[in-house]
Amino acid sequence: MEELLKKLNKINQQGKNLVFYDLYSHVRQLDIRLFEGLWEENKEVTQVISVNYTDNNYNVIEWAYLTFIQGVYVNKKLNKFQLNEIIDSYLKEE
Repeated sequence: MEELLKKLNKINQQGKNLVFYDLYSHVRQLDIRLFEGLWEENKEVTQVISVNYTDNNYNVIEWAYLTFIQGVYVNKKLNKFQLNEIIDSYLKEE
C-alpha cells in the first residue's frame, strides 16, 4: 500500500489532477476518488476505486473495484495491474 499512497500523493503534488483518499483501517479498505484537472467547487469525480486488503499490514490486495466512471456507476473488478494502470494514467509527465 505504501507504493500506492506515494503515487496518490504524487498526483496531488504535480498540480495537474486531484485525488482524495480515505483509509478505513477497521475494514482494511482504501477508497480513492480521482478528479481530472484541479479542484473547482461542485467538480464531479472522474473515477472512484475501492481497494480491500487481506492483512493488517496492507501488503496483499484482496480485491479492488472501479465503482464509478464519469457519472456512471459500474462495478468492475480490477486486478493489481489494472489498478496501477488507472492510477498511473493520472501521473502525467511534467
